[in-house]
Amino acid sequence: MNYLNMLTQLGIGSAHPGGYTSTLKLIDSISLKPGCSILEVGCGTGRTACLLAQKGYQVTAIDLHPEMIEKALHRNKFLQQNITFEVGDICAIPSASNQFDMVLAESVTNFADAQQAISEYYRVLKPGGTLYDREVIYLNPMAQDNVDDLQKFLGFAQLFSAEEWIAVLESQRFTDIRLTDVKLMDERAAIEEHNYPDQYQLVSEGAYSNVLLWQTSLQYTQLFDRNQGFLGSAVLTGEKPQDGVAFAP
Repeated sequence: MNYLNMLTQLGIGSAHPGGYTSTLKLIDSISLKPGCSILEVGCGTGRTACLLAQKGYQVTAIDLHPEMIEKALHRNKFLQQNITFEVGDICAIPSASNQFDMVLAESVTNFADAQQAISEYYRVLKPGGTLYDREVIYLNPMAQDNVDDLQKFLGFAQLFSAEEWIAVLESQRFTDIRLTDVKLMDERAAIEEHNYPDQYQLVSEGAYSNVLLWQTSLQYTQLFDRNQGFLGSAVLTGEKPQDGVAFAP
């Protein structure tokens, strides 16, 4: 069982660095008027998408994995928010160009070709729109073997430093690029779930008795423990300039 399969089976709604606490902090810092359009990429089980809709935004949410979208729809049966959920690839977003005031990614872009995904985020943003992308980064130089182990286990296409992420956004014409909430990865999911339990989490049948799942969970803990002091996370923010019109291919 791989890392993403483990998350899917457990139906974890906030698996990104900092968990739901970081999501609340970020959304509280965003200055968008209610009614603005937001695309959440890699929406998982829809926890963040539902929160955004509850705050009055028009939300579209995509995920590559159909089972995640099914769990997001299950969540929304209870919350009854007006959200468009659909299966979609962040490297080929199923939306027209210049559609959204904001694109939000929470530990998603690392799983795909970063250049292509960032290019797609730029394309679907309206001129003047903003990207917020929280990603795992390395804060201190790491041995290549450790980088390789992390990428293989997590399924990352790349693991970048802050400077490398900035270069990617610059290459795709984003402006006013900033890094915020930069921190080492030392928080534990158990603490996060205690503070903000997810009452709509949908665990797949038989998941808790799946030995492979718990082996994968143990590998995850051991891998991140070995890399404490090196791995961190940050929110990458960039704006599409007012004259940055992108046309559909």
